[in-house]
Amino acid sequence: MGADIFRLPWKCKTPYPGTRGFLDAKADASPWDDGAAHNIGFVPASLGLLAIDLDRPQHFEEARSWGLFSEPTFEVETADGVHLYFKGIAPTHGCPVGSLIVRAAHGFTLLPPSTHPKGPKYRARTKFVDAKPLPERFAAALCAAETREGSRERVQQAFKAASVTPGDRHSTLLTIAGHLAARHVAQEHALELIHAFNLVRCHPPKPDFEVTRAVAFAYEREASKPSKDDATGNDEESPPRLLRAIRGDVRVRLGWGRR
Repeated sequence: MGADIFRLPWKCKTPYPGTRGFLDAKADASPWDDGAAHNIGFVPASLGLLAIDLDRPQHFEEARSWGLFSEPTFEVETADGVHLYFKGIAPTHGCPVGSLIVRAAHGFTLLPPSTHPKGPKYRARTKFVDAKPLPERFAAALCAAETREGSRERVQQAFKAASVTPGDRHSTLLTIAGHLAARHVAQEHALELIHAFNLVRCHPPKPDFEVTRAVAFAYEREASKPSKDDATGNDEESPPRLLRAIRGDVRVRLGWGRR
């Protein structure tokens, strides 16, 4: 099949010591002829697939609401439920949609005849070629979750930077403002946070009026976007939570910490 696979200890989901798990997966993995029993780790994205892990009643209810059972697809029975495989986008962050865990490029599943730690073997209920395209509504929600995670990573990188140089100041402030606007953080809170970030991390700091203008632009841009239905999720951030990434003197400056 050309799938990226790697071996794990029998009846185990954790890689062998000294290995990197799915990061070591290869399409040309040589046969494991050492006489030992192994579990088979599989990176779904290597074959253009993603897998959705259902192991609780809530997961099955959500899957039905998304139309994931609308037609048969490649399905593997596990000890606690099933893995549903679909053709489609390959998320890089492993973002959940609701409570549903998606595995594709950044993760792995176990293939039959691997053995679950509880004892049962993984068993294919349908054929690999039966994999269907990911339902459009779920694909849209997954794309939205991936976009939010990508935005969060860019913001985290900005907060970790020792300093932001003149050429990057404007784009960095816009990125943070857009991230907060998309999560429905009140504009006045975002403005306080970004002013503080500007003072501490931007060298030299931008003038206050430029910071205010950048925040206003980001919020106006977010407000002009078409409204999204609840399926895409609303993951609100808290300014005090984000401030933990900056030095303590910022919390003092905003009055959110002890002097």
